Amino acid sequence: PLTDVKMWRDYHIKFVYDKGFMRGTSETIFSPDSTITKGMFVTVLGRMAKINEAEHQGSSFEDVKESDYFFPYISWAVGNGIIKENAEKNFFPDDAITREEALVMLARYADAQKLSYPTTTNASQPRFTDTDGTSQEFKETLPLLHAASVFPPLEDNDIFNPAGALTRQEAAVIFE
Repeated sequence: PLTDVKMWRDYHIKFVYDKGFMRGTSETIFSPDSTITKGMFVTVLGRMAKINEAEHQGSSFEDVKESDYFFPYISWAVGNGIIKENAEKNFFPDDAITREEALVMLARYADAQKLSYPTTTNASQPRFTDTDGTSQEFKETLPLLHAASVFPPLEDNDIFNPAGALTRQEAAVIFE
């Protein structure tokens, strides 16, 4: 059992852990307050999509090696348009994923999986004041995912914190 998760309080973590979408950072530790890396995030998306790892064995990223646990998931994500290749030929899989990157990947994942967004829980338009300097894709996707209440709320409803790192607990809430 995970020693740093209070199952009565952390339902979302228990859900994604029991489903096998997310694993602990060790046999007994989940590390809910640690950041989730890009490699971890894409791995969870691949597990949710129930990919066959053996079918996804290519990578155009120089920093993604065949021996990396996330290798087939990144290959799958590139093949399905969830990750875009770049001129740098690097994905930086061990870097913390930002809230902007996570939101864009989730939208691309939903498109690739042909998922629809529920809009009944938060139908108001976002009025975030900190989205200057973000990508056009993020700005177009934000209203859809905000209306679907996909991201955990921040303390200040006018702040999205697109450059902020996503924690493993926040990711569990999103994936659940």
